[in-house]
Amino acid sequence: MSQLKKRWPLLAEQPEIRHPTGEVRYLYRRIAENADSFYLKRSQYHLAVQDVQQQLNQVHGDISKASQQAIKQLEAVSRNSHMIEYALVPLAIIITAILGWQTAWRIRAPLAELLKGIQCARTGDFSFRLETDSRDEVALLSHHFNEMLDDLDQVTVSHSYLQQILDALQHAVIVTDEGFNIRFFNATAFSYFRARAGVGKPISGFRTYEGAMLLSEPERALLCQESRLSGVEKKVRLSDGEKVIVALSAAELTVNQERHWVISLHDITLMKEAEKSLQLYARLFEISNDAIVISDKRNVIEQVNPAFSRITGYEAHEAIGNNPRMLSSGKQDRAFYQEMWAELMMKGRWQGEIWNRKKNGEAYAEWLSIVAIYDQLGLIERFIGVFSDITQRKEAEQLIYHQANYDALTELPNRRLFWDRLEQALIQAQVSSGKVALMYLDLDGFKPVNDTFG
Repeated sequence: MSQLKKRWPLLAEQPEIRHPTGEVRYLYRRIAENADSFYLKRSQYHLAVQDVQQQLNQVHGDISKASQQAIKQLEAVSRNSHMIEYALVPLAIIITAILGWQTAWRIRAPLAELLKGIQCARTGDFSFRLETDSRDEVALLSHHFNEMLDDLDQVTVSHSYLQQILDALQHAVIVTDEGFNIRFFNATAFSYFRARAGVGKPISGFRTYEGAMLLSEPERALLCQESRLSGVEKKVRLSDGEKVIVALSAAELTVNQERHWVISLHDITLMKEAEKSLQLYARLFEISNDAIVISDKRNVIEQVNPAFSRITGYEAHEAIGNNPRMLSSGKQDRAFYQEMWAELMMKGRWQGEIWNRKKNGEAYAEWLSIVAIYDQLGLIERFIGVFSDITQRKEAEQLIYHQANYDALTELPNRRLFWDRLEQALIQAQVSSGKVALMYLDLDGFKPVNDTFG
């Protein structure tokens, strides 16, 4: 117990029990038996606590040292950060420049090609195409640019084709806006108004050779009201000084909901001259004293003049649609007409004397000239016959011939006719190697009769 009190001071402070009971004695005995074990464990506990405390102190010292080293390293890094910054800034600039150059090179080449394509397009060459292997925005831009060039190429081809068609026209074509400012003109219009033609210029600058406006104010007002104008003749002086007559027509054209005017000028100078000639020919046709018959290639009468009716007695409506053989008198045989038509077909013309019959049945002599009219292919298109009544002239010629060759008293052939017939007989005998017999008769007492009755 004394040893137990030495190890456990707490027990020494308790009063000693001089007469312990059994239970207390058992309890003390159990405490005494386990006191050494408790003490040993307590010692071990204190040793463990000391070890842990030492380890904690060591760890704390290690942490302190590590912290100091880290702080020193951070201070070193902080001191070197300015140097690193000074080194990284130029490096960043260099890297940025390299990346910028590389990016610019990747973009610059396509953009240079794009600029080249734009320049080609400005000159009207739409065959240029951009080629790229990338799939970025530059490639997309190149694709759209190529599509735009394709569309422009088609539009340009269509525009050029239309321009060539309009330039090939002999008509002058001028297109103006609603305010009559020129927007388009073809080559013929340029040849008409070379000095004043120009896109954007007012059409009031186009003048006739009298100095009047090509499209006067009343004509403009009528065009704006009716949207169409036609049948207007103008006289224009060309750039070479030639004067021409043109037929002006105009119509409205709506493009993109904007009002335009299409004005065309057709040179009708030759037509007007031909019209004057036709008027002159028509006048001659009407007043001619010679009958004129126009028939088609089948020789069916198409037109006759008033002289035809006066000579033949047939009105125009009676002759048109019939064949000229309606006038045949029967004095010419079939061989005559065959020879006439053969010469007409071979030479294109025939003329001669022929006997025909009037509507009243009277026969008359006419001098007939027939001309064949050919088309552009050289085929006969129609015939024109011109004839005059020569009956009186034939009668006068017959009278003169009779008076010259026959005796006025006896109606016998005179000496002139005798010598004419003898000369013909001699020529015929010479050609045929024949002979001519001549018999001379003397009439007694004829001289007094001739002298008396002359």
